[in-house]
Amino acid sequence: MITVVGNGRDKFTEYGYQKATEAVKSIIDSNPNEEIASGDSPMKGIDYLAKTLTPPERYMNRPPNYATCNVGFERFRERNLQLAESRIVYVIVSDNYPPEYKGERFLYCYHCLKMNRNASNHCKSGACWTAMMAIEKGNKAIWIIIPNKEVKI
Repeated sequence: MITVVGNGRDKFTEYGYQKATEAVKSIIDSNPNEEIASGDSPMKGIDYLAKTLTPPERYMNRPPNYATCNVGFERFRERNLQLAESRIVYVIVSDNYPPEYKGERFLYCYHCLKMNRNASNHCKSGACWTAMMAIEKGNKAIWIIIPNKEVKI
């Protein structure tokens, strides 16, 4: 089983979301014999793409525990630890915040900072924490940084 997680839809521009969609589709297509897991986030981002682009018989839904009395990150901890059990965790994140982004902005991803990874080349994501847990368990994590703006050469 592999996991595909990343930013919510609001952290991508239209261009970035198109590129993220292509990245998710490529992962699914290049792993035809693997079950694909994701976190079923309501943010309509990478989790949503993984769920809608993966054939239903191959998709493993890992929703957060909304029944818990815990709030914030603790609600997602158990789910993210399940996702970290995957052979590979793909983290798909945008390179910067869109101008219209209304949520909290971080100068760097503090999860990646803890791993001594480049923490300023992408928007902070809980997916990076999931990848950190995967690495601690001896599993592989791959980051795909999606540009939110087309670069013309």
